[in-house]
Amino acid sequence: MKFFDLSGKWNGCLDSDFCGKEKKFYSNKINDFIINLPGTVSEQKLSPPTDFKSTGYLTDPFLYEGWVWFQKTIDLTEYENLFDSSSFELIFERTRISTVWIDDKEIGTDNSLCGIHRFNITELVKPSLTITVLIDNKNYPTKGGHMTSPDTQTNWNGIIGKIGIQITSKNHIADTIIRTEAAETKKLLIKTTYTGTNPADYKFSIENLFSETKPLQPGLNELSFELPEETKLWSDTNPNLYQLVIESETENDRQTFTVGVKTFAANRKYFEINGKRIFLRGKHDGMIFPETGFAPGTKEEWLKVMKTAKEYGINHYRFHTCCPPQAAFEAADELGIYMAPELPFWGTIQAPGEEGFNESEQNYLIQEGFNILKDFGNHPSFVMMSMGNELWGSEQRLDDIMKGYKEVDSYKLYTGGSNNFQFWPRTTEHEDYFSGVRFSKEALIRGSYAMCDAPLGFVQTDEPNTNHNYDIFFNSVAEGENTNSEGEQEIEIQYGTGVKKVKTKSIPQHFLPGKPCISHEVGQYCMYPDFNEIKRYHGVLKPYNLEEFKNRCINAGLESQADDFFRDSSRLAVQCYKTEIEAALRSNELSGFQLLDIQDFTGQGTALVGILNSFMESKNVVTGEQWKSFCGETVLLGEFSKFVYEENEELSANIIFHNYSDKNYKNEFVTAYIVNTEDDEILCEENFLIPENIRGNQLLGNFKYNFEGIKKYTKLALLLVLAEDDDKSIINSYMLHIYPAADKALSEKLEMLKAASSVEIGNCIITKDVEEARRIAASKTKKVILMPETIGKNFPGLENPEKPETIEGTYCTDFWCYPMFRSISESVNRPVPVGTLGLTINLKDTLLKNFPTDSYTTPKWYNIISHSTCVNIDRKILPAVQMIDNFERNWKLGIIYETENMIICTSRLWEISDKPEVTYLVNSLLKG
Repeated sequence: MKFFDLSGKWNGCLDSDFCGKEKKFYSNKINDFIINLPGTVSEQKLSPPTDFKSTGYLTDPFLYEGWVWFQKTIDLTEYENLFDSSSFELIFERTRISTVWIDDKEIGTDNSLCGIHRFNITELVKPSLTITVLIDNKNYPTKGGHMTSPDTQTNWNGIIGKIGIQITSKNHIADTIIRTEAAETKKLLIKTTYTGTNPADYKFSIENLFSETKPLQPGLNELSFELPEETKLWSDTNPNLYQLVIESETENDRQTFTVGVKTFAANRKYFEINGKRIFLRGKHDGMIFPETGFAPGTKEEWLKVMKTAKEYGINHYRFHTCCPPQAAFEAADELGIYMAPELPFWGTIQAPGEEGFNESEQNYLIQEGFNILKDFGNHPSFVMMSMGNELWGSEQRLDDIMKGYKEVDSYKLYTGGSNNFQFWPRTTEHEDYFSGVRFSKEALIRGSYAMCDAPLGFVQTDEPNTNHNYDIFFNSVAEGENTNSEGEQEIEIQYGTGVKKVKTKSIPQHFLPGKPCISHEVGQYCMYPDFNEIKRYHGVLKPYNLEEFKNRCINAGLESQADDFFRDSSRLAVQCYKTEIEAALRSNELSGFQLLDIQDFTGQGTALVGILNSFMESKNVVTGEQWKSFCGETVLLGEFSKFVYEENEELSANIIFHNYSDKNYKNEFVTAYIVNTEDDEILCEENFLIPENIRGNQLLGNFKYNFEGIKKYTKLALLLVLAEDDDKSIINSYMLHIYPAADKALSEKLEMLKAASSVEIGNCIITKDVEEARRIAASKTKKVILMPETIGKNFPGLENPEKPETIEGTYCTDFWCYPMFRSISESVNRPVPVGTLGLTINLKDTLLKNFPTDSYTTPKWYNIISHSTCVNIDRKILPAVQMIDNFERNWKLGIIYETENMIICTSRLWEISDKPEVTYLVNSLLKG
């Protein structure tokens, strides 16, 4: 097999009028511009620039949607001796709708978005020929999901990846399918079609492993090879690869295939690799590459981003309504990443005869699945496939489609879609695993949700703890839920960045999947923009959205705080991700999760949800090593009820060993330490023996520590350590906040505010009454702390005295991004999101001199925030405690600040006066 490379310079021209076929461009010399292929029109700035600037996603200023023509004359003289004995196939690895002419002869059209475009030109080859290609990125049979979305890789126009002519002996093997078995015996299974008319001997070999010669008959051949015991298996922890050579000397045919010997399977409720249970730590991927606006076609480029993902503990990629090119699978093979491409569809699948049935679109999508299986199915990393994202419609039709794929490739696992049917989830006969966010309205298997999908998740609502897991929902119906709903309903759902109406049939309100379950699009914890990132964009896509957000920040008078907003919101987001990921790891019944995301999402309102930026580069928020401490193959988990304690309370923490590595930690110990973070003094330690051959979760024991005698605020760390042989350690840590017992006298005074408008404490008045506060402040006779029950007109410090702008205090950072879900909530007449991003705290403010704190939200602020009202205050005021607002609204949200000679605290502390952190804070305000 030979390959004539066609990459390099091509002549080209745009055809925005769609007239090139009529005017027979293919018959003339095309020379409006020169383009380097592989590449795109936008990348090389060959289309007219536009003035359009999006605030919802990165902008391609040279976006071109229409027809573009490419032409190249080539010399095949050196292959002239092969013209009669060989097949010639023109290949475009990744493009849009392509139509090809050889000289004046039209060869055909291929419209696959996901698969390789192939054109047989054998009958037309000669020493010199002209290839003309028409690419259309406008008239797709389907919208294309994130294959064409401006939110992700853009609707680029061009050809990327491998471009050339594949030259093969006319008698050769074709359509070779390679599968393996490794759970019990080790086998290599091969299906291949021999194109010759007479039998031929072919040698099948893997160096140093086996070599066998077998005769192939004309047509389809199915072969099985027993592999020796020493064959190394492929998995995420040991991605061993082999090169399989299939060759025939008589037919001058030699082909090489990469093989990873493995069995990836669903065994009842769990995924298994080679007979061993595994846990998928996945990321969403929409093929976001801002430098080029398209997914790269080289393995080196994919290795770079996938190595970063592995450094952060990721072993699984879910491609949202898209399929990556060959190079991505090659990189995943090498690194050990379980790949799950998805059909490029986000909508409703109807059965024939049903309202809305679109036969041509559906046939196209079904064929796309077969294209994906054919072109990438041999890769050991390709183990799963989804029918689309958040689908509705006919369960039976979805099941029929999966059944068809299974008949072609039963070695993949299939799901009917990611988060299908939303509030009314279900699975079908041929579905191998379930991907979703809930089993019913209340049975939630994710920690965060949008307001339009409420109820919210435990990370958003509960006091911070490490007790949560999802196991209860796998075994029983949630308390108070009915088991059935009656009749068909028409409901309104979130659909992309908008809403749509769908019909749902009578189904159980709570279902038990009974098969492996993946928590879908986990996380989505928003951070404030890092405006320093703007200068990083020097490629195709421009950050006009980030520039607009920066201008809004400047116009709101918040520019001086922008870096603090980014730092402090990001630190809270990391805490939220840690809480959610660990809940998934503690859930014995869950088989994995798919984060959305460790990488910023560049569209759908601009969702800055990643601890890495859109380039998959660190934001310097958390290192890979730190992240992997709670998102790795081996994680040490502490399970306890809260992070804030009083003196003489006791920490009671279960120590859980979560292990999906191949290492047997026989006779090794996990050590639990209590460490004073001020001087790193070890206050207590205890060893917990790891039983032999642990795979999954194992409770090692209970660790207790009494915080007796603590008379001032102390920050302690619960440190879990597993020291390994190579001087490296597996470590996880939890920060604990210890207070002396609540000041009883002060607590009683605060509690009086439940019934009274004011209380006097020493030389200070704490009042809920604004006018009383102003009167006392004006007299300067006593210190005044205004702790209002409500915020009205002319409240001290308002940005707009005639129209008070307030937001309820919320501990967790915003879900996804405020602009998108505000709009959706309004469309479906549901509460809009709060939209805040956690605290930024002025550590230099004297009001907090006696209240030690970090600059960002930590669990000791949970009760204080949850009982607060955030007030949009005058830009000249610098609060001691401020809630960070989102980049659309840009309010300056004060919780604790000073103005008009008084201290304002908008947290209703009398409602939580028994909390030790509350009396500690009030004492600090009294002294400040």
